[in-house]
Amino acid sequence: RLAKGDRKWLAGSGDSPTVADLAVASSMHLWKREKFPIEGFPALRRWIGRVEGLECWVQTQGAVERAFPEK
Repeated sequence: RLAKGDRKWLAGSGDSPTVADLAVASSMHLWKREKFPIEGFPALRRWIGRVEGLECWVQTQGAVERAFPEK
């Protein structure tokens, strides 16, 4: 769905994320630090960028960084 470019989010049909987006993103939000190879997947990178830009996501980043300090 993301690769086709007709959806902003993993599930649903609107302009708002769903619990599916948050559930998937929560397992990969450290993709840069863990060096997940997503460079060849532009739709995936745009999607995770949208998730990381959500106000609710931004507000939790301090706690995440404290729990998972830089290696």
